[in-house]
Amino acid sequence: MTFKDYSWLESEEVHVVANLIKQLLREMDEPLCQTELYSEFVDAENSIEKFKAVLAKMKPKNYNTLKALMTFVKRVTTQSDHNKMTSLNMSLMITPNIFRHRKGEEPETTFETIAFV
Repeated sequence: MTFKDYSWLESEEVHVVANLIKQLLREMDEPLCQTELYSEFVDAENSIEKFKAVLAKMKPKNYNTLKALMTFVKRVTTQSDHNKMTSLNMSLMITPNIFRHRKGEEPETTFETIAFV
């Protein structure tokens, strides 16, 4: 199994995999979308070019993980008629876990980020 092989998603209940991913993201010392890039992500809200530029600044391991996560999210949302996980529901579940402060720091409200995603 590799990160480019997503066939393992088919072998598990999608909600179990989603909860495991959410827990992993929540327990990371640094958020997947790095704290120092948070304001740049928010500023890129209406510009795909700015958004791509911020993505290019991410650490490679974070970028690759985010890419795999978005592939999973897309796969889940295509089945929203069956699983009720629309893109809005997935963003409400995932966003607070990828855009947050480092462990031990006071969290800020991330609703503006949720609306952005």
